Amino acid sequence: MAHRKTSALGRLLNLVLLVPSLFGFVTNIKNLISLEARLALRSLVIVIIAAVCVAGLLVSTWLCFLFMIFLYLQSLHVIIYISLLILMLLNIILMILIATVIAKHKENLLFPATRRQVRQTTSRIF
Repeated sequence: MAHRKTSALGRLLNLVLLVPSLFGFVTNIKNLISLEARLALRSLVIVIIAAVCVAGLLVSTWLCFLFMIFLYLQSLHVIIYISLLILMLLNIILMILIATVIAKHKENLLFPATRRQVRQTTSRIF
């Protein structure tokens, strides 16, 4: 009988000592999440800055390419206005192609299967 009391008392003592350990564990997890969130934010800022730099370089490369085409057309003795018109049409055609690709793929950004499943589930419930 005395052994059972000490065993029960030991379990109670272990339980009492477990509670502060759990609070410490939760605090450690919270701190880890906070540190990782700050690291993720810093990484996101670096990625955005790099993306802006890449976009600027891409624009300058495209302008150089257009200027090279313009010079080529000028070497063929094409009128300046016609050369500019050709370059403008090239840009418009590429914009239409890119807009088509974006329109085709933007539906996937709206999670169509998930929305369909939620609609089916809510229609069954209500």
